[in-house]
Amino acid sequence: MKLKKLFWAKPLKSIFIAFLLSLVFVSCNTTSSLIPGAQVQKELDLYNQYMIIADEYTNQKKYDKAVIYYEQCLKCPDLYWDAYYKIAKIAVIQSDWNKAEKMFKELLERDKDNATLKENLAYVYASKGSKEEAIKIYSELIETSGNKSSYYENIITIYIQLKNADEAQKYLSLLKEKFPDTQSIEKFQNAINSLKEASKEETSKK
Repeated sequence: MKLKKLFWAKPLKSIFIAFLLSLVFVSCNTTSSLIPGAQVQKELDLYNQYMIIADEYTNQKKYDKAVIYYEQCLKCPDLYWDAYYKIAKIAVIQSDWNKAEKMFKELLERDKDNATLKENLAYVYASKGSKEEAIKIYSELIETSGNKSSYYENIITIYIQLKNADEAQKYLSLLKEKFPDTQSIEKFQNAINSLKEASKEETSKK
């Protein structure tokens, strides 16, 4: 049973990237203006073009190429944290859990109450096997807001993986109450029932 995660937008035509790259080269070769502040704006425009190219590579699932351009954006203070977050998301996609954990922790140092960052870190913990850490974050998210079904679905998934039917059932009841149209409810209930039956069989053998 897998945890729920967010996905990137659908790919666009790769020819668009070639067009963007041509803009970058033109920008690089254009003679600097004598207008005050023009060079700074020119550099910002260049990094914005890098960001667009990186996003397009991400949409096409060419993550290694995307990271190259996101890393260029790290040189721009205005784009640094946006690029940093997107590199962290790619680390999750590529299952580089240690890198993703480090990056999301750093992002949370800047924005301690950001629920999206907390959810991402919880997903990383669960995926790398630090299930108790993941449970702690999902529990906190449920207590403080509880406004996303994925919080409940993921904590239920973890408890099922831990074969803790009671806790899984508790959060499933909350999921049914708050998000009754969730498609995974029946699947979760069947998995919990199977755990309960297996527990009964183990008890009867003793």
